[in-house]
Amino acid sequence: MDNILINHQFVSNQQSGDKLFIISGDTVYLSSVHKLPSWSDIPSVPVPLMSFYHFVSFNQGIGNYLDLDYVATAFGESTTTHDHRGLLIEAQEEDAWLESLLPCDFRSCLDLLDETELALLAMAKNLYNWRVDVRYCSWCSGVLKDSISERAKVCTSCGRVHYPTIQPAIIVLISQSEEMLMVQNLNVPKKYYGLVAGFVEMGESIEQAVHREVAEEVGLKIKNVRYQVSQMWPFRYSLMLAFTADYVSGELCVDTTELADAKWVHKTETRYFPPRGTIARRLIDQHIKGSAMDYS
Repeated sequence: MDNILINHQFVSNQQSGDKLFIISGDTVYLSSVHKLPSWSDIPSVPVPLMSFYHFVSFNQGIGNYLDLDYVATAFGESTTTHDHRGLLIEAQEEDAWLESLLPCDFRSCLDLLDETELALLAMAKNLYNWRVDVRYCSWCSGVLKDSISERAKVCTSCGRVHYPTIQPAIIVLISQSEEMLMVQNLNVPKKYYGLVAGFVEMGESIEQAVHREVAEEVGLKIKNVRYQVSQMWPFRYSLMLAFTADYVSGELCVDTTELADAKWVHKTETRYFPPRGTIARRLIDQHIKGSAMDYS
């Protein structure tokens, strides 16, 4: 009863413009106009149903709600009427109130949402994954509980603090003349080409990771490796660090354990370009324009 009472009180304080991050596994639910839904988009949801979900908004204290199980938080700014507001909801696919929303996988959202909403969604998805993946202390196997002072979990047994996982990864646009090297990853839908990318390994610098990934995936040597910009990516906890580089030497030798294809693509062959919203597309667009990246 306490849980229901607290949720009822919290739900009654929501505003119609609050953005909702409704996630079930790898599925994201959008409104009928292909946007992140607002509280007003699901008015038919009965309040008692909300007792199954626990919410925390961006701009409210979370201490009163952390005694509940499965509290999930997401933080960030938006360009909506209510800045710093949003709710992360773990839904069940059989819930009737989802019928008015559109189920999408995250990659489909790349073509539907603007950069601000995509950044917020990536944040929410990473935190959702972390909630699901990290439930017990890796030191003593004790149950983890949300911290009341920071975005972290505290072991109820030994007190050790656990922070959200972040895995640094590199992505690099390699160019020669008016061509760019594009690759087709085995784990990405076949219609998309992208850029050479991979995780940073223990003991190496970011720059070393760029050279290693290029050598491993396509067998080329590069020079003039230049950092450009970064982007949080939810597959899985990735912080993408983007670079540009110039081709030096070598023949394409595709690592078939990771890539389905690799080719030099002229800047006019837009059919190979990845969707907008990806850091790969941002690198490509800026390279074609010949302008420096916006670091803001």
